[in-house]
Amino acid sequence: MEKLIKYAFLILPSLNRVYYESSKELAIAELKILTRNLSNKVESIELKEIAGLTYVTFQSTEIIECDIKHISNHSTIYALYEIKDDDLFKPIALNRRDIFDDDLISIQKYMGKTNEYFTKFLLNVTISSTEFSSEKQLRILDPMCGRGTTMLQSMMYGYDSSGIELNKNLVSAFEGFIKSYMKSKRLKHKFQSLTKKKQLLLETAVSKEDYKNNNLVKLNITNGDTIDCRKIFPKNNFHCIAVDLPYGVQHGTTVNSSLKRGPLALLKQVVPEWIKILKPGGCIGISWNVNTCPRDIMIQTLEDTGLEVFDTEEYRKFVHRVDQAVLRDVIIAKKGRYFIHPLN
Repeated sequence: MEKLIKYAFLILPSLNRVYYESSKELAIAELKILTRNLSNKVESIELKEIAGLTYVTFQSTEIIECDIKHISNHSTIYALYEIKDDDLFKPIALNRRDIFDDDLISIQKYMGKTNEYFTKFLLNVTISSTEFSSEKQLRILDPMCGRGTTMLQSMMYGYDSSGIELNKNLVSAFEGFIKSYMKSKRLKHKFQSLTKKKQLLLETAVSKEDYKNNNLVKLNITNGDTIDCRKIFPKNNFHCIAVDLPYGVQHGTTVNSSLKRGPLALLKQVVPEWIKILKPGGCIGISWNVNTCPRDIMIQTLEDTGLEVFDTEEYRKFVHRVDQAVLRDVIIAKKGRYFIHPLN
């Protein structure tokens, strides 16, 4: 039997205080999900305080380069170490997927912005739960994208990203930002505005050579109603759908103008439409305020659409406090390979 090696990673010290405390337990759950498909089994994952700093420690046989890539993309990892028998920490270089500068995510500051580390967490656990987590090129959708944090994180990973947003002011703000960013970074790119479809399309690359060789990163944002997603995108198009439902707002669509405080009525309308544009084997990840809808009801709502909800121990460790009024949770549901809608 191969000897198990001890490892530890330091949690980012730059997180805000409230999220830092929540992130400790989230970090364990995320690592368990990220490492599900590693070549070697990871075990004994736990939090440990060392010299006043918080680490996530774990054991495995020697982790190889492809495994380091998975671990390096953890949303709160700051540094990775191998712990030697004499308790010396040997640094291991991280190998992140990020292809653009991190200010693509962090530079925007505005009221109501979702914590970018949580956005990365949501995207990571949703992608890792799909059957496509090892593929290099994915298509990601945020069907209620606001000012595009999830799209930008997908872009950071080199994935093609799409978003739908009903509020045209938020779409305009995103358009202004991304155009300014492309120009200031002098990235080779092309924008296309489709006025009739209310879409902005972007093609870019990390270098002029990649752009010339058609190694492109694509992004598009649509000003429209999420319930109309099937009119915007083809069937079975996306590997992953990730959405952070807005807090402190009333939810609804233009199809049904009756707005409600809780998200349940909205989800019953739109999830069947999201499923149509999700690939079999793909997953939907939803974060929401538990105070507006208990988890068991959310599970039942998604299962009623024919989705398979992940509800094992690690998937039940996502709930955390955002502020006094918001207790946030995340639920991941998969569209099976032989999905049949219950209503069909």
